[in-house]
Amino acid sequence: MDIAFIQEVSSLMQAVTNLTGLPVSWKRANGFWFDNRIPYHQCLRYNSFCTGVKSKKRTEEKCLHNTGLLIEERSNARKGNFINRCHAGIHELIIPLFKGDLYDGYLSVGPFRMPETRTKFHQLEKEFLDLPVYDQEKCGAAEKLLGVLGKYIIERKELTILRQLTAEVKEPRIAKALEYVKANYMKVLTIEKLAEICCLSPSRFIHLFKEQTGMTFSQCLIQCKIEEAKKQLAGSNMDIYHVGYNSGFKSQSYFGLIFRKCTGMTPTGYRKKCLKEFASGAKNIQI
Repeated sequence: MDIAFIQEVSSLMQAVTNLTGLPVSWKRANGFWFDNRIPYHQCLRYNSFCTGVKSKKRTEEKCLHNTGLLIEERSNARKGNFINRCHAGIHELIIPLFKGDLYDGYLSVGPFRMPETRTKFHQLEKEFLDLPVYDQEKCGAAEKLLGVLGKYIIERKELTILRQLTAEVKEPRIAKALEYVKANYMKVLTIEKLAEICCLSPSRFIHLFKEQTGMTFSQCLIQCKIEEAKKQLAGSNMDIYHVGYNSGFKSQSYFGLIFRKCTGMTPTGYRKKCLKEFASGAKNIQI
């Protein structure tokens, strides 16, 4: 992602912190910080208690397991926001990020402690008691704001992924293939056709395309079609069938299935969301 977007997200996270007094962090799907251009305090649990807990290798491994695998499992099971308690007894509000059905990391608020909770790390009891106490009103406000930010992050990633791919691909033949796909997604495109354009064998094309882009040819093609469909749903009154057809989907049922899998909502639901956001924005314009 470009530095301007990273800085924008960071500033919005800081704004939530300023409003609520609670730390906000952004983690990618493996539990590590999302981008090294984000300030350190927005990547890690930056407090004396967590630092003390992680001072020993065994407990640090438990912390990494919590911020990675455990939160991912709980996010996939709940498909919604939740308060997570770690092995050390502290809590944080988790706002999972999903691209369709695919888990894509999370935003978190905290850590904080519950009034009745005690820690088993007795040598760190003072540091534990220095943590902020759970405030339902503040966490509720942060949850609403970060819910909006989370949707923005996912939508921005979807909009820029193909543009970034083209810019980052170093192999000129694959860059040429990407440009061809973006310009001709309406046509029937096959691996054999793209391999021929790139002067590669089909097997070599498959390997090189995945190596350079991180996705398969079919995933790339679907991404192009979905982005075009989203533009048409948001910017026109065209019926759903024709939006799907004009985006390269010959079957309306298949279009609906793939659109929901990629975005987490139906084409009709996506259009209603866009109309609602447009109406809300227009209402807030001061004349």
